[in-house]
Amino acid sequence: MKQFAKALLVSLVITLLAAVFAVAASAAFPTLKPGSDTVIFIADGATGNGNSADSPLEPDDNPEGYDPTAEYPKNHLRSSFYQAIDILNEAGGGTLVICGPVRLGFDQSWGNGSSMKDVMTVVFGTKTIKITSKYDGVDYRETKDAKLILESPAMLNIKGQTIWENIDIVSASADRCISFNGYYTIMGEGINCYPEDDGFEGVANNYVSLTAAGRYEKMVSPEGEPNLTTNLLVQSGTYNKICGGNWGVTDKAPVERVDTNIILEGTTTVLGEINGTNGGLNNSPFSGNVNITINGGTYECDIFGGGLNSFTNDDAKVTIAINGGKFVDCWSINEMALNFKSNPAGYSLLDMSRYEGEQDNLFAINNIKGDFTDVKWPAGTPEGGPVGELTPATEPPKTETDAPETDKPAETAEPEETAESEETDAPVTAVAPEENSGSNTGLIIGIIIGVVVVCGVVAAVLFSKKKGAKTEKK
Repeated sequence: MKQFAKALLVSLVITLLAAVFAVAASAAFPTLKPGSDTVIFIADGATGNGNSADSPLEPDDNPEGYDPTAEYPKNHLRSSFYQAIDILNEAGGGTLVICGPVRLGFDQSWGNGSSMKDVMTVVFGTKTIKITSKYDGVDYRETKDAKLILESPAMLNIKGQTIWENIDIVSASADRCISFNGYYTIMGEGINCYPEDDGFEGVANNYVSLTAAGRYEKMVSPEGEPNLTTNLLVQSGTYNKICGGNWGVTDKAPVERVDTNIILEGTTTVLGEINGTNGGLNNSPFSGNVNITINGGTYECDIFGGGLNSFTNDDAKVTIAINGGKFVDCWSINEMALNFKSNPAGYSLLDMSRYEGEQDNLFAINNIKGDFTDVKWPAGTPEGGPVGELTPATEPPKTETDAPETDKPAETAEPEETAESEETDAPVTAVAPEENSGSNTGLIIGIIIGVVVVCGVVAAVLFSKKKGAKTEKK
């Protein structure tokens, strides 16, 4: 009985502590749901009121704030995408159903760049909006060829909490990006990303990129205040780059005192780069800390804790936790990008202690990991990492030059685009996500109390048995 009670105690403690860690991990990312029951349908060429797939929203061609004679007309105001988001903002959130092809390009963009302009949204903050092509049991990708198409110079700039599910995101030009401005974002299940021209299939920069902060907006936490955060969860889709900070167009749009949080899992595939700080043109300074968690997916890319501009603070902490996923074709896993310009991380951890997956992936990681302050391997792994015959792929990163010859060359971002030109493009403001109330702190505390109570009960049983045994001996 004594041995059984001890075993029970150990088992309960392990189970409850595992629950604590699991809930703690999920507590960092709340469950999002649409802020209202309002639903708006959009598709190109629509002439309806947006209430159904048979009557998608016809956008107002001359909305308030639009001046066709302006040097840089605010074309985004005329798009059905902007106007649908505006309607949902007024409703407190809701669902945007893309029920046919929706192309965002020059005629829907605002700015003075030739390869990069913005399709902005109204600021809707924590009024959560779901963006999907599947609604009420109907997948409009199958019935009406629904898809969201990004074409040069359009860069999509989302200014509120969003859930993306069951949607095709198509790149009609290279180097397209969606920015989320620091708001909680879930790229959920059923997302397909691919180039419009299938001749560029597998060419990294012909797939959309994601940035958890903005494209060129500032994101700055006031001195003495807790760091702001970016929070991006990706569960499906194929991407060029996934970055925790800005796209990094201008050096006048810093990301300062910001902690980035990227969680990758499910069927996510990354072909170009995972970067905990700023990506894109890497011109924006960054200070703060980086947290990258990989629970699953396929990675044929570089993984950098800090990007080229690295850290302006000298005490940055980088944590890359790998709990699952495929890495046999991964190029490198590094604390910092090669040739970084500022400070390296003050402390960096590559944590694989909870990794569950094929041993070949651990061989690959051991062969391509860079210099980290600390590396944690799964229990039972030989000191210094696993050894084996596997040699990971050494093929250099794919670029647009790897694409087959066609009459449609891949576009690249304009190097001459400057901070000055960007500042005339659109207002540069500090955008901070509103505090989210979806915390599981109470649940975590409850579990911890449960651990203590269970330990106390079982210990009492053991003590009682022991005392009873002594009494019998007397």
